[in-house]
Amino acid sequence: MELTGSLRDRLDGVALSAHLATAVDDRPHVAPVWFVLDDGSDALWLFTGGRKLDNLRRNPRVALSVESADRAGNVDWQATLLGTARVVDDPERAAWVDRRLSETYGMNGDDAGAEADATGKGAVADDAGSDGADGEGALVRVDVRTATLTAF
Repeated sequence: MELTGSLRDRLDGVALSAHLATAVDDRPHVAPVWFVLDDGSDALWLFTGGRKLDNLRRNPRVALSVESADRAGNVDWQATLLGTARVVDDPERAAWVDRRLSETYGMNGDDAGAEADATGKGAVADDAGSDGADGEGALVRVDVRTATLTAF
């Protein structure tokens, strides 16, 4: 399944928390993230740091799990996306992602990159790790290869 039709409609512009799974040396790591879909391709964008960033630099294969549930915890649907992640050094794209995260998650545009980690603590708080000298999350593109959607 591609990021088209029903799945794209469910993910695009909706404030959903997701869990990004990375793995290095047979050690999985799962952590919450916020994301936005790319316009026109089967990709998504996020800012991240700490262990997630270190892991995806060593092994770019990732999984993203997303679900929609009501406040009582009743799940309406869930999706699993498998893909390849890469760090992107593109200030214009970073500004675009920052704006989209701000619009989607209701954040202050000046803070979106630093707070785009769904923990609410900011990207640099991931596992007491740091993402680099600038103290803000690195921009990451995930090219989705396969996606599954289950509606309940």
